[in-house]
Order: sequence, then C-alpha cells, then structure tokens
Amino acid sequence: MATITHRWQRFEKSSDAYKAVTGMLLLLIVMPILVASNERVEGTVTAVIVGATVIISMAASNAHRNAIRASWLASLLIVIATLFDTPREVRNIAALVLAIMLIATPLVILRRIARHEVITATTIWGAVAAYMAFGMAFSLMYAATYAFDAAAFPAIADNSLGNFNYFSFVTMTTLGYGDIAPATDLPRAMVVFETLIGQIYLVVVVARVVSLLGRPVADHRSLKQTLERDPGAGGDEDGEEGDPGTDQGEE
Repeated sequence: MATITHRWQRFEKSSDAYKAVTGMLLLLIVMPILVASNERVEGTVTAVIVGATVIISMAASNAHRNAIRASWLASLLIVIATLFDTPREVRNIAALVLAIMLIATPLVILRRIARHEVITATTIWGAVAAYMAFGMAFSLMYAATYAFDAAAFPAIADNSLGNFNYFSFVTMTTLGYGDIAPATDLPRAMVVFETLIGQIYLVVVVARVVSLLGRPVADHRSLKQTLERDPGAGGDEDGEEGDPGTDQGEE
C-alpha cells in the first residue's frame, strides 16, 4: 500500500499527470465515434473520463483536499446516475455538473504553472491540458443546454457529444464554419465567453510560455525558485529536480 501511495505521489508531481489529463481529453474527442450508437454507454464513459480528468488535475495542481474529495464524490454519483436507468432530467443535471467540474480543471492547472519561472515539461503539458479542458468544458455545457432546450441548436439532430466537441473547438479557435449556430440567448452568451477565453489564453498564457522559453538559466537560480515553489516542476518521472538542461535545451 505504501508503495502504491509513493508511486501516486511521484506521478501527480511529475509532468506525467498532465500528460494523462491531455490523453483523457483527447479520448473524449474520439469517444463519441466509438460508441455513437449507444447513448447510455457514451454518457457513462464520458462521466468516468471527466471524473478521472478532474481528480488527477486537482491532485497534480495541489488543490485543497476537500476539493479533491468533493470531486471523487461528485464523479461517483454522476457515474451512478448515467449508468442506471435514471430519469432523463437527472442525467441532464449530471451533464451540467460534469461541465462545472471540468471548467475548474484548467483553473487549478493554470494556478500551478503560473508559479513557474522557468519552462519545464510540466509547464508545457499543463498549458496544453488547460487549453483542451476549456474546450471540453464548453462542449459539455453546450450539450447540457441542448438537453434542456433542443431549440438552442436547431442544426443539431441528436445529443451526441461529438457534435458539441466539434462546435466548441471551432468556436474557441474562431474558425466559425457556420454549419452549427446557437439560436437562443444562453448559448450565444456562452459562445462569446468561449471565444474570449480562447483568444485571451493564446495572448496571455502562450505568450507567457514563449517568453520564458528563451530565458537563459546560467546560474540556475530561476529554476531553483521554480522547484522550491513546485517540487514536481522538473518534469522527470520520479518527481526529482533532475538536470536543468533536460527541459531547457543546451545553451
């Protein structure tokens, strides 16, 4: 038991935690293709993946223990609600709670990587995971909105998550193909917020990462300060500080 606990602690402090989060978010994108014919299976698998994503993100980002426990409890209840024959209204509320849980994921991730003064593998994977989490969170919110009011998206014929994944990332990246468009005030407001978040993220977070990427670390003081704030920022699998050159490249 102690070995498992130690391995989990090393995992959540390394960049592998955010790699896992990114992988699970990618799985959410392709999952509707694999289980498109079964709404209950899609809902249950989505609940399991989102729950695991939120829990790992909370643990890896040093969130408060009560927040992590609440994530465990909420995830378990949502999985039960989607797995068994519960009323559609209950499943719709579960989808909304999932979206709210997932929107917290990029916030806690950004809180951790914002403390980094030197770019590490953890910083990069955290930034990628946070961006994808924003897109998936809005996807779930659009799906929940459609579940309560199908008139919100008249161009969508069913509640498959794939439709909303597509619409969310097209919106966040401002591609704007126009084949799907919100028809009521609530989803229109959500689209405005997602577009703003997507652009602000690129301007602020990505610019911050790029600016730090070229910073020299001749005396390694910046890296030492980063590791003091965040012992897992070194990015190696064992959660140790490692060689500063590993994530920075050779001078």
